[in-house]
Amino acid sequence: MSLSEYLNNLFSTWTGVVQAFAMLASIVLVIVVAIVTRLAWGKLLVTSLVAGFVIWAVTMNGLGWFSQTINNETNAAPATITNVVGHDLAA
Repeated sequence: MSLSEYLNNLFSTWTGVVQAFAMLASIVLVIVVAIVTRLAWGKLLVTSLVAGFVIWAVTMNGLGWFSQTINNETNAAPATITNVVGHDLAA
């Protein structure tokens, strides 16, 4: 088994664990902020939005969406150079 196959198998095995940890960490963050700020609604709302974004990015293919968007923008860029200036380095 090559190194790339080993790493691919390892990452695919640990994907569920990382997703579960990210969800648990987001939920714990919201609970801790609620306790520390004594239910200050502004801070709790912002923390909930951040936690929701993290859960979306990790578990609902949000990172894949960003990756696909960047890939589409990169592939849409012109790939040819229209004006090439030659230089003689020996001179």
